Amino acid sequence: MGAMPRLSPACAFLLLGAALPAQIQPGEPAPELQDAVWVNEEPPAERLAELRGSVVVLWFFDTEDLGLSANLAIMRRAASRFVPRGLVLLALTDDGPAAATDWAEKHGLRIPVGAACGSWKDYNGGSSVTDLVFLLDHAGKVLWAGFGSDSTWMDLVPRAMTRAAQAWERFDPGAVPEALEEARNHCLHQRFAKAWRAAEKVQRKARAAGDQELEAAAGRFLEALEADAARRLEAARRQAERGCYHLALGLLERQVALYKGSDPGTSLEAQLKAWRRDRQVKRLRALDERRVEALDTIYEEGNRGKGLKILRELLEEARGTPLETTLKADLEAAEGR
Repeated sequence: MGAMPRLSPACAFLLLGAALPAQIQPGEPAPELQDAVWVNEEPPAERLAELRGSVVVLWFFDTEDLGLSANLAIMRRAASRFVPRGLVLLALTDDGPAAATDWAEKHGLRIPVGAACGSWKDYNGGSSVTDLVFLLDHAGKVLWAGFGSDSTWMDLVPRAMTRAAQAWERFDPGAVPEALEEARNHCLHQRFAKAWRAAEKVQRKARAAGDQELEAAAGRFLEALEADAARRLEAARRQAERGCYHLALGLLERQVALYKGSDPGTSLEAQLKAWRRDRQVKRLRALDERRVEALDTIYEEGNRGKGLKILRELLEEARGTPLETTLKADLEAAEGR
């Protein structure tokens, strides 16, 4: 007889008798979260639909479970390593707000905790299991499901976050009339300026031919491109609000290259030029670049002492700027506070 095949944590979970509901098998969409009372910290959003584009970890737990020490250590490592890079980590319990608040303070876990959350039954299939983790990809589908004491899911996070970033860069306008297929194909290959010019050409020809339906379709296509460019600009501005101008400018420079030569590209370029002329932005960009390098030193190179030293030095230099709050959060996460 051959060796027993190795099972993924999700498969082992199923075979151990704590069956997951069919609707949340790996590869399937995760059920939307029911209302919860958020304590400890506010989540980036309270609905999974609003977190599409981000990699999300849901940890269901019981505040009265005394065997969570290993699970807490896993969550602390995940919070310090991945949350500063964009992972959304949510702890969820059906216990009340007071119990959840006391629990969070006792264990010093600095992540959002959703108390009185009615989603438990949607995820544990009505079983008595009270300690489950679900890793969701950027599309809101379950990548991994298992017990909270199993850290295997952490190995999947870097690849999932890379895919999320790649997906964010894409834009598909969806089904279009045949005359707009060339413009759509340009979008699918991230040639947005060419897509804009192709759609404008179709719009002009349709107008000249009196084809109101096609002219309107081309107009909607152009509006969709404008909305996509605005989405990209807003993402860069959100990084800037945190003082993270190394990230903001790097992001915006890529988007300008994709849209350069089109009307939406004009607003992207205007913001890029304004930031490049600003002396404070130049200073913050240099500080933020060092911040990113310090985080790499901690989490990629494993040199925690050196990285923390750099972050503390940067915090002093960033006093009174938007980057100060970001650096404080980075330090607290890296120090495990």
